[in-house]
Amino acid sequence: RDVTNRYERLVFMLGNSRHNVEVYRSMEALAGFGAGDRIVCHLHDPCCHNVVQLGKGLEPGPYLAYLGRLYDNPQLLASFGSENWQAHKAAVDAGILGIRTLFDVGVRHFIVNSDAAARIVREDLSAAEGAATRVDVLYHPVFEPEVSRSEADPHQGSLVVGTFGAPSLSKGTDVVLAAVQELRRRGVKAKLIVAGFDANYFADGELAKNTDRSWLELAEPTTERGLQLDMLKCDIAVQLRRSNLGESSGVVPSLLALDIPTIVSSIGAFSEYGDAVQTFAGYDPVALADLLQSGPNIDHSAMQRYVREHSLAAFNAHLLSLLGMEPVAPVVAQVTPLRAQP
Repeated sequence: RDVTNRYERLVFMLGNSRHNVEVYRSMEALAGFGAGDRIVCHLHDPCCHNVVQLGKGLEPGPYLAYLGRLYDNPQLLASFGSENWQAHKAAVDAGILGIRTLFDVGVRHFIVNSDAAARIVREDLSAAEGAATRVDVLYHPVFEPEVSRSEADPHQGSLVVGTFGAPSLSKGTDVVLAAVQELRRRGVKAKLIVAGFDANYFADGELAKNTDRSWLELAEPTTERGLQLDMLKCDIAVQLRRSNLGESSGVVPSLLALDIPTIVSSIGAFSEYGDAVQTFAGYDPVALADLLQSGPNIDHSAMQRYVREHSLAAFNAHLLSLLGMEPVAPVVAQVTPLRAQP
């Protein structure tokens, strides 16, 4: 399409999951056709090893060799295993997040969702690459919810905690599980909802010896509406991160739009939600249980203000500004009503 239309800008929204492989390959192909000066990479995850390795079709060894050349670090090959994630971990442990691979493709303009991500992108590039690269910050928008509070199932006398998105140790899902178990040991009538990709697999690994799961609800919704219906079931949400790789969250804005009090780790992009969330330092399940039992101290008006100020309309206007383009006025058809026949 670009060959025939020659667009002013080519904006690729790139995440680090395997679902983004074709986005990466399309961006790489167009850059190879000489469109690099018009490409803008809206980067959801500054750590992009997974999507780049899969996009290039490289095995762990060749991928680390490629990184070693870009980052002048041949020692990377000395510390990788046979699995992709082991190669990614070796790179991250060496302070390499993979932004130079996107520069190598031809990207010279990045848009990221937080100041934390912008710092990471700039730090990952070499001095020469950084001087040739533009990095803009554009927050993750708050989309209009696909559900309403009237669809929430009423529950009485229990504290329902939720954690959403693909569960993992890096997201502290194990801490949330242990905190809810601690609440139950104290006699609090607490339940936990874990909703996200591979929720059942993760829980089976974490709770292998726990036969009583009456307090736990697992869900793997396949649509945004399904995920939001699961969100409506909870009183409090907990979204943690163990490390700051600059990624933003699509879950937290959805929770705020649904007016659900949310607890987040005080690192990286999560620290930019301000007083719309309750921050939690560390990963101690007992301390998290204390916070859940006392209730997060969040002003709902602050949540509503964040939602208003980060709307999709405001996002669109800001995006066009960063692209150096003006909004196009909608074309309104003039329709002359038919006269009633006698």
